[in-house]
Amino acid sequence: MLYTAQQLERIYQGFPNINKIRFQITSPPTPVYNCIAWAATQNDVWWWPSADYYWPEGLPLNDESIANFTAAFATLGYSPCQSGELEEGYEKVVLYSAGGLVKHMARQLKNGGWTSKLGQAFDVSHGTDACLSGNIYGACTHYLRRKSNPANLSGAQPVSGVQPVSSVTH
Repeated sequence: MLYTAQQLERIYQGFPNINKIRFQITSPPTPVYNCIAWAATQNDVWWWPSADYYWPEGLPLNDESIANFTAAFATLGYSPCQSGELEEGYEKVVLYSAGGLVKHMARQLKNGGWTSKLGQAFDVSHGTDACLSGNIYGACTHYLRRKSNPANLSGAQPVSGVQPVSSVTH
């Protein structure tokens, strides 16, 4: 079993908008990567605009703005789009923010559902992007898309040459 009933109940309490029928924990907890990396389909490095973590070269550190995260995902071929609606031929991610600062990201699945990583805890599948909106992650505020690459839709890929981290706080 990937989780205990108590862990699942804590998730439900933290995210009261979760549709319990469509919500699923899909991995054991790991501190190696976070939601930003998971949205980028990478599972061997923690992404955050800090010297302690991976952040695309040339982008500012210590800047948690929507613009900086949008620029980071532009290095992966993403550009802003209007909504999180499923669009054939495109992969999408959503930025959750509060006060203009990014708090979380999720990635759209081929079936139109969403997947994300809850901090150092689990990867999860959730039916809608908005079900994680609230006090913890803020609201879904910005959507990005790129042309589909079948290799990216199957799951996370390691970042070559980047060392995993062992302890993280974001």
